[in-house]
Amino acid sequence: MLTRYDIAQYAYVGPRTGRNLVSRTQSVQTLLAEVLQLDSVPDSVSAFISELSEKTTVPYKLSVQLVRRPTAAPNRRHNTVPTLDAFLSDASSPPGVSKHPRFHDQIHRALSDNALFREAEQLYLFTKELPGGRMQVNLDLSAAHPAAGAQFSPRAIHFGLIAGFLRLENLLLVDSHGEERNTEAYSAGQWGLFSSLATAAFAARDHSLFLVDEPENALHPAWQREYISDFLKGISHCEGCHLFLATHSPLLVSSLGAKDADLIGLRLIDGRAVEVGLMDVPVGWQATDVLEDVFGLPSTRATAVVEEIESAMALISDGASRNATALKKIAKRLIPLLETLPEDDVARQVIASICRISGVKP
Repeated sequence: MLTRYDIAQYAYVGPRTGRNLVSRTQSVQTLLAEVLQLDSVPDSVSAFISELSEKTTVPYKLSVQLVRRPTAAPNRRHNTVPTLDAFLSDASSPPGVSKHPRFHDQIHRALSDNALFREAEQLYLFTKELPGGRMQVNLDLSAAHPAAGAQFSPRAIHFGLIAGFLRLENLLLVDSHGEERNTEAYSAGQWGLFSSLATAAFAARDHSLFLVDEPENALHPAWQREYISDFLKGISHCEGCHLFLATHSPLLVSSLGAKDADLIGLRLIDGRAVEVGLMDVPVGWQATDVLEDVFGLPSTRATAVVEEIESAMALISDGASRNATALKKIAKRLIPLLETLPEDDVARQVIASICRISGVKP
């Protein structure tokens, strides 16, 4: 299965399986790939990561193992260990990335940096001598230099990952008490919000383009309402960025800004054609109004309740006395709602009127 390190042109965070489940391993790889490419983290991003961690309760300190991938056996005749040059030129070495067109540009740029290549080769030889080829690295995502305590630079580690002689394993999150937890200790909403927004913050560059599909999935309504402002805060250190969101959430739609956002509606016509149109941004609208006027819902009430009320109104319109029996049955089924509906709900008045016309006492 392809990972972030297999496709150098873009970073992908989100559903990875046929059941539309978020692959946490994949999201970890993507997050760390962006962190390891940075020499330093802007102050605004460090502050944002701290706030995001507090909001989701997902720790910003990580512990991860770098594991040496199997490589070709040493030359027995000369008893030498294969060099990094030999690894990169050997198409049979897993995963043979030097011959993979998706890696060509990224590997080529790294190879042109002599200092980086020398350090990467030291890392390559160092991990060869480690027991089990494993090395632990601790990261603090809220720090100006997240991998400050690592024996090798983040860029060298990143090179090892994209070149294919290293892989990531056993990621643990370390909380403020020093307790370690894996990502499964957090809900889909907690981990999804933390990992996606943190990745975006680290990955953002001037004029970046972000495409986000239904970010409301698994998020509490409060987090949906704050999602866009949180996202923009995370990339505030960059200029000229664009964010495209596809959503069915009225809370996301109503949180758009009037001056810096456009709202485009997509509607299916006759089950085949898609109609595209620019819509007014519903700044400050209630979620109910957005659902009815923007998403086109005839009502936000439960379908069964709406059908009962509409049936009663139709019977009254056709003649209450002529439909007295049927009208009374509906009125009796609606009476319990008078005890559960909010005091200021207009439906209470409608139901009370149906009961009065039908002669049923609430």
